[in-house]
Amino acid sequence: MNKYKSVLNIQITKSELFFILILIFYVTIGLILLEQFQYQINDDGIMLISIAQKYYDGDFINAINGYWGPLFSWILVPFLFFGTEPGFYIFTSKALLLGIGLIMLLGLRKLSYLLDIEEKIRLMILFVSSIALLSFSLIVTTPDLLISCILVYYFAIIFDNKYINNIRYGVFCGFLGVMAYLSKSYGFPFFICHFTIFNLIFYLSFKNNRKKIFKNFLIGLSIFLAISGIWIGIISEKYDYITIGTSGEYNHALVGPTSQGHPMHYLGFIEPPNDSSISAWEDPSYFEIQKWNFFSSWANFKHQINLISHNLINLLLIIEYFSILSIFIIMGSVYILINKYMSKMPFDTLFYFMLSLLIYSAGYMLVLVEERYLWLNYFILILMGGYILTKLLNSSLINNHMIKKFLIAIFLLSFLINPLLLLYDGIEYVNSEKELFNISNDLKEGGIQGNIASVKGYYASLYISYYLKSKYYGESTTNMNSDNLEKELINNDIDYIFVWNNLDANYPFLKKYEKVKEIKMNNSKILKVYYLKKIIS
Repeated sequence: MNKYKSVLNIQITKSELFFILILIFYVTIGLILLEQFQYQINDDGIMLISIAQKYYDGDFINAINGYWGPLFSWILVPFLFFGTEPGFYIFTSKALLLGIGLIMLLGLRKLSYLLDIEEKIRLMILFVSSIALLSFSLIVTTPDLLISCILVYYFAIIFDNKYINNIRYGVFCGFLGVMAYLSKSYGFPFFICHFTIFNLIFYLSFKNNRKKIFKNFLIGLSIFLAISGIWIGIISEKYDYITIGTSGEYNHALVGPTSQGHPMHYLGFIEPPNDSSISAWEDPSYFEIQKWNFFSSWANFKHQINLISHNLINLLLIIEYFSILSIFIIMGSVYILINKYMSKMPFDTLFYFMLSLLIYSAGYMLVLVEERYLWLNYFILILMGGYILTKLLNSSLINNHMIKKFLIAIFLLSFLINPLLLLYDGIEYVNSEKELFNISNDLKEGGIQGNIASVKGYYASLYISYYLKSKYYGESTTNMNSDNLEKELINNDIDYIFVWNNLDANYPFLKKYEKVKEIKMNNSKILKVYYLKKIIS
């Protein structure tokens, strides 16, 4: 293998050199795109930032939150020392996600060596993965990339043959399981299920190592439960019942048979849960949303079956969106595993990847499936695909060199299209979000700040309220007439109301209040701001 000497007289292989170039590419393009995406804003990201601010301010009582995993906010806290403006926090959260993506890229390389992948294909996979990580880091602020990063390192440990002989690996697994849980509450049931199943497989497969495997399982599980139990105790104390997190309960209620969707879109104005909250979305645990049990009636049971069927279809569409070859990769993996079983050969690491893909997807299928929830599957699939492609190219089926190059190109391109489209579409969205940032600066100069509500325009109003360091109470409902709207505004002590697209014509009472601003946006939408504490007639 070719080796090169660096200026520090450290020998590196050609493969390591190319990987270093991939890392440099990722960092360079990330920094270039960061300037473009620094205005990317979404409701989940705002809440994570708001919680981080509470930890930074020492407001631990209100920072403790059962819906949002705390780890992302904890990591964000040190960065808050370097600025105080909401726009800076948005920029910082994107930079943090890029850093998480860089760490994940290192983990993917480590994980990839557990599969028999040709080195050139491995490097090309890592290059494509770097572009995917750029898109996942920049298009939305969410903890989904963080949990994916942690689980990649967890897989790299538990899939390793050394796990069955090394007690330290059990310790590492338990600690990474805790980190996954603190990223998203889904990490708790996933780790319990995945860690138990894999240790059982190892226990049954490696009879000579059963004592060490069982000890690894007990140590890993004990560390996980002990540390996780501290956080469970804290949030259970806050909500007065035992819970590992309220996001699963909320999302299950959200897809219930009588659900009307997210409450902030139909309940009208909702007061934020504490004085430093941006909106009620900071802690949906307090929303009044009807819970349901699929065992309580035959109708509910049928609804759950239909829900799983619907989520299965969504799952297949999402993994096909990741790559049009995803189904073929899964089918090829199943074919290889069946052949190994029929030939009485031991399963290799491909089986571990396949099983992990199924376990990770299964939990979401019971409730709700979204693309960002399944980002981890993207990387599992591309590594599995690299393994199958290596087997195919090394077989006697394909001898033509040009056909081999063509297959490699099609494989890589299939995984590259989605990330590039996400980045392209993301730039268009960010341009409109940058306009909201500019509007907020305009309103800030006019001294607009306080309790804010809106007529339509929920998300735009929320984002502007965040930049104004104000509390957003939500939007009016469609069944609010003029008199009811005025009463609700007064009852909630609203200072300003944002009215979108000339809908103030439907509410005559607004004529008696001062209209302090009227802004026409680039997309032809019109924002009118009324000051409700000043009557002009």
